[in-house]
Amino acid sequence: MSISRTTLRDIKEALARLDKERETLTVRMVEIDKQAEALRVTHEYLAQLHDEAQAETAVPAKSLRNEMVQILRDTGKPLHYTELRNQLENRGVSINGVDKAKTVGAHLSNDPRFKKLGKGMWALASWPASVATLDDTDDTDEAGEPDEPFDVAFSTEEPLQEPPRPQRPMRPVAPEREEKFAAEDFDDVPF
Repeated sequence: MSISRTTLRDIKEALARLDKERETLTVRMVEIDKQAEALRVTHEYLAQLHDEAQAETAVPAKSLRNEMVQILRDTGKPLHYTELRNQLENRGVSINGVDKAKTVGAHLSNDPRFKKLGKGMWALASWPASVATLDDTDDTDEAGEPDEPFDVAFSTEEPLQEPPRPQRPMRPVAPEREEKFAAEDFDDVPF
């Protein structure tokens, strides 16, 4: 079998081109592997951040607000915030704060799932108007106290007056200043 030098040279050139292309592709493959690893690391990091954010924003099943929603659903009618506090305590839900009823009221005010009906009564915002109405005209809570102490007006026979303020003694005016202002009569009139 006889092969010409031209054929051998063509095969050798083709082999060199393929080797060069393989080298180029190998370099490109290394670059792609680096990019893929960088994307993999970035994805893992972002997935971890997302999971942490979800864990922070997720409301635990036994949270105060979720329990208040459940209490209102269970009763099926609007409740006074102090009754909600009592029900929460009966269910063993921890309520932070010095005045637990005010804490409950603050949570109710700051959650769009609740709707204030007045007189300290709260309902679920999702309830139809026929359910979320007040049929009770009593303005007192269970202890007989007004349920919103800020609305109470105190009356007395005489209106309250401020005690008179003590008069401060006037300081003497320097003679040169007294001459400047002697001609101004309007300064002598009290306001």
